[in-house]
Amino acid sequence: MFQVCKKIYFFFLKIVSYFLFISALNNFLKIWTKNKNTDGVIVISLTEHIGDIIASEPISRYFKNNFNDKIVWVVNRKYSDFVKHKPTIDHLICVDSMSEWTYLKRFLNLFKIKIVDLHVDQNRCNKYFLTINNPNPAGISIHNYYNFGNLLAVFCLTASIPILNDTPIFYFPVNYQISDENKVPFQNYVCIHTESRERSRNWEIEKWNNLIDTYPNIMFVELGLSSKLAPKTNCYNKHCGHISFFDSAYILKNALFFISIDSSFAHIANAFNTPSLILLGKYSHFNSYMPYSGNFELTENADIIHYERPASEIPLELVVERLSKKNVFKSSNTFQYSKINEL
Repeated sequence: MFQVCKKIYFFFLKIVSYFLFISALNNFLKIWTKNKNTDGVIVISLTEHIGDIIASEPISRYFKNNFNDKIVWVVNRKYSDFVKHKPTIDHLICVDSMSEWTYLKRFLNLFKIKIVDLHVDQNRCNKYFLTINNPNPAGISIHNYYNFGNLLAVFCLTASIPILNDTPIFYFPVNYQISDENKVPFQNYVCIHTESRERSRNWEIEKWNNLIDTYPNIMFVELGLSSKLAPKTNCYNKHCGHISFFDSAYILKNALFFISIDSSFAHIANAFNTPSLILLGKYSHFNSYMPYSGNFELTENADIIHYERPASEIPLELVVERLSKKNVFKSSNTFQYSKINEL
């Protein structure tokens, strides 16, 4: 009986997702009607998540620089802020799930429109549970994608376009300016990000606490939606969950250094070329992997720990050893209370 109910439930979700895509379809038809007699349209789709969207940024640049077509990006509505400010995107189509994209893609194929689908084959929508069907000559799927290189390379191979290895660009909104109250009251500080969307990427909170205690003369500023760290005089986390993502990015841009697990902020640090230490452990069935292209892959300004076991098991001693070689952590200067510089 349970299995029957489960099948009925999933069938119902698929029907719901089918009707939800109508809004996205209407948006596309308006764009296509407007441009069909001009240069045409290229539809790029990567609906989620923040880190993936940032990592894929060079792809829209590639198409904008090499084609005269209008560039349309399909994205999950809740991540639209990370796409709509790109000058390389002409139009945005918002959906509420990957399942909606699967239906929209089938319809767009009827128009023989150029589609650049960056979704990894066999990935699954976590809202309506449809499976992405996006086979590619390289044979990349959700089960093996990190065997083919960094995320940007994976997206390029998945879409059968030339492999790019540029550093992504992170775009602030036009005329963006952080308010004084959302700045941090320190000129010299180190940013940290302790929590990923997936727990398997996290480092133990106790180790973060011990790391902060190891450097009492350094001011740490925590980024993220929430904080689980113990209260400390040299750790500022009052902004966690209370400021916009762009304000957090601004704070990261002005940091002397950044320490993080694999997360969206690590991709932003790559875009800013912020000196960083990134903690990577075994992820899923990938013993070692490289998410970042450009700066961080070339290790020009990043030190990346590749640990053979889950990131949670990375020894504190190894992290301290790596940090001891950085100029910021060699200094005996105490942190200074003053407002950070403008962008």
